Amino acid sequence: MKKSAVVPYRKQMILLPLALAILLAACGKAHTPERIEERPVSPDLLKEKVNLQKDANSDFPATVVLDDGMPVLIPSKPERIAALSLDAAEAVLELVAPERVAVVTRSAADPALAFHADLAELVQAKINGATSLDPEKVMSFNTDLLVMTKGHDKE
Repeated sequence: MKKSAVVPYRKQMILLPLALAILLAACGKAHTPERIEERPVSPDLLKEKVNLQKDANSDFPATVVLDDGMPVLIPSKPERIAALSLDAAEAVLELVAPERVAVVTRSAADPALAFHADLAELVQAKINGATSLDPEKVMSFNTDLLVMTKGHDKE
């Protein structure tokens, strides 16, 4: 009997330090990823984006082909864009001036989540993200282009 009582004690001596190490590691300070690039909003940056827009005016009407092969006609240059997911907002703010964006998600203005949070802050309206969109709220912004990803399964 003494032999069987010693084996659990040995296991406890091995498992106890292991459990403490895991517990201490889990209770440590969470690592917050550093932003790769900090870009302050400057008038020059906005002018650069606006100048790029002027050259793009002649590209409309335009046809965009979706993943499923369906063509979508964009008759004129979008002036009120709704970016309805974080990744869509990142792409839209990379391509157009914030003045042309009517609404972005709240997460797009969060510097911990978005590379273009500074530009997203310039957009007047912020809404919940793609997984909890209210269609009537989206329609109330009278946008002429909605941009979002299809990976959220709730749209």
